[in-house]
Amino acid sequence: MDELVALFGNILNQIFGLEGDIQSIINLVREVPNVAGTSDGTIYNYVLTVFNIILPIGYTLMCVFFMISFLNKTIMFELMHWENIVSMLIRLFLAKVVIVNSFALLELIATVVVGICDTLAPNNPDLQGFSRIANWNSMIDQILNEFRDIGLIAKIFYFIQYFVIWAVMLLIRIAVYFVVFGRLIELCVYTIMAPIPLSTMVSDEFNSIAFRFVQSYIAVCLQGVVIVVLCYVYLMIAARWINPGDGVAPIAGVIAYVLSSVALLFALLKSESWAKAIMGL
Repeated sequence: MDELVALFGNILNQIFGLEGDIQSIINLVREVPNVAGTSDGTIYNYVLTVFNIILPIGYTLMCVFFMISFLNKTIMFELMHWENIVSMLIRLFLAKVVIVNSFALLELIATVVVGICDTLAPNNPDLQGFSRIANWNSMIDQILNEFRDIGLIAKIFYFIQYFVIWAVMLLIRIAVYFVVFGRLIELCVYTIMAPIPLSTMVSDEFNSIAFRFVQSYIAVCLQGVVIVVLCYVYLMIAARWINPGDGVAPIAGVIAYVLSSVALLFALLKSESWAKAIMGL
């Protein structure tokens, strides 16, 4: 019986503590693969290496799009004026400059967003003091005392009830980290493949691809700001919902905790679409 109580106590301890993961989540949001010093050096070097491999493809595509635009303007007799020829050459030159420096340009954008995240969430903030999250030890002790005082059959149903809650919270934590890691991977892909969509800048027919790519990249970066804001909003909501008053059953506080965690998860799943909406995508 003591083993069952000990196992039940371990499950209770693992149910609570999502607010303790907030700092880890914020630290992951700060990691940007193309900004030196914010992420693991191995990731940065890998992204830079693959980017340099993709770069010649971007040059080739830039020439292809330039020729397509040149042929279209020739057919439409738009190159009869020297101003149009100069305009195309200037656009080719600017596109070349942008593609060559695209890694640095994306790094600049990401650095600005990381700075915003640092302003909103400084390193190692006193999250517990900020959010006024209740000390769960007293609630856990109260639930354990109730568990010890009931019969075996009731213990089984009690155990199943909290085991389901533990499983739900485990899935929520996995999903939250999945969202944050997914954003990191997305930033890697955007940075590595940047020369390809940016090569369309040289063409009147396809340059919208380049502008849309820049908007999308900024949106993915801004998703980090949205995630940081959502984490702090979650802490404030949890502080209001989770603290059960005197005479309130512990299960009420547990349910409120789970509901607020579910709300955080759904908000994080929507963070990407919210960031894109901010950028008009």
